[in-house]
Amino acid sequence: MIVGIRNLLTPAQCAFLCEAEERMEPMRFDNPYWDQRVHMIGHMSAKEHTARALIQQARLQIQLELIGVLRPPRRLYSDTAQLVRWDEGQELDPHADNIEPDGRPNSTPHRVASAVVYLNDNYTGGETFFPGLGFRVKPEPGLALAFGSGTSHIHGVTRITSGTRFMLAAWFTFDPGHMDPAQYSVY
Repeated sequence: MIVGIRNLLTPAQCAFLCEAEERMEPMRFDNPYWDQRVHMIGHMSAKEHTARALIQQARLQIQLELIGVLRPPRRLYSDTAQLVRWDEGQELDPHADNIEPDGRPNSTPHRVASAVVYLNDNYTGGETFFPGLGFRVKPEPGLALAFGSGTSHIHGVTRITSGTRFMLAAWFTFDPGHMDPAQYSVY
């Protein structure tokens, strides 16, 4: 099941988060694909108070929507939330968020739901696609998609052919050991 939520964030809120992503110091990762492209909410400076509040608002709204639609058998926690930048030429091959393509566990096997919130649309390419479901989404600012993290929702991102794509990503888990301790913080 894919849950779509239009206008989760206003155009002004989306624009603010795009600007915040551009002014923040990029995070370093061991994985060159994600290096300097991701800003995790828990690592944002205190001066990014408004950006953190908007990210928090979005992930809590998604979490409530997932609970309402899915009626999960256990408590659903937020794993993490982050801003992600996609530059021209970047794309993401089809994958699941909680398992490797060959069926081995990946570093996040605890994830049960994934979500994206599109923050801009002034680029070409960058569509989210679900090859097994025959489903493709053209991003629009404020649109949120939530879906299962496993093999039932293999997904990817088409190549960015011009411009820069900005999005908010969040993941959810039933495992309290992997919840983001700041998931209920008020900024």
